[in-house]
Amino acid sequence: GTRSASIVGGIVAGAMSSVIFTPVDIMKTRMQTGQSIGFINTYKAVRKEGWLAFTRGWNHLLAFYVIWAPVGFFVYEYMIEVLDKEQSRKVLTKPSDKSSY
Repeated sequence: GTRSASIVGGIVAGAMSSVIFTPVDIMKTRMQTGQSIGFINTYKAVRKEGWLAFTRGWNHLLAFYVIWAPVGFFVYEYMIEVLDKEQSRKVLTKPSDKSSY
């Protein structure tokens, strides 16, 4: 159902997030610490060290996101469901304006 889809969606979103942003974050950190200046030096570092140098720590982030992103998606979907039910109950039990006549 919806909950299993949100869990799978969370796993996919978490995995994609760590795969895409780990290399970008490593490049940013290298530029901030002065290890490389600008994108040209970063490109040279990729040629020298290979792309694997820019995936260090990826497995830890992947494990973290694969565990916690589905929890976040599940809780979000659950709360939307709970709030929708609460809102529906309020609408159904709301006194009519015509009843005061």
